[in-house]
Amino acid sequence: MELSDKAKEEAREKLSSSLDELITVLSEVKSHLEIPKQVYDDAIKLIEPKYHADFAKFVENGEANKEFLEYLDSNENAQKAVDILFETTAIGLEEIGKIVQKEREEIHKKRMENDFFYRYYNNVAEYFKKLFK
Repeated sequence: MELSDKAKEEAREKLSSSLDELITVLSEVKSHLEIPKQVYDDAIKLIEPKYHADFAKFVENGEANKEFLEYLDSNENAQKAVDILFETTAIGLEEIGKIVQKEREEIHKKRMENDFFYRYYNNVAEYFKKLFK
C-alpha cells in the first residue's frame, strides 16, 4: 500500500517537528553542562597562576598530570576551586534530570493520546465494516 502525498507530507512535518523538539531539548541539556564564565572565573582565582592551563584542561576533559593532581591534593584553595565547579556541575545534572523527567512525561502523554486516537479510529472503522456488511 502506497502512502498518499498528503500522508507523506504529514509524516515529514511530524518528523521535522520532532527533530526541532529534540534539538531544543539537547540545547537546553548542553546549557546545563556548561560552567558559567563567572563561576569559572571565581574558581580559577583560587588556583596558582602557574597551574591555570592545567586547571583549564582539567575542567575541559578531566585530564590532569601528576604534578597538578598533587597540587590539588595539597592546596586548600585549589580544592575549593574544584568543589565550586563540582557543585555547579551537580546543580546542572539535577536540572538535566528534571528535563529528562519532563520529556519522559511528555512522551508518555503523547503515546497515550496516540493510543486513544488509534483505538478510536479502529473502533469507528470496525463499526463501519459491520454496518456495511
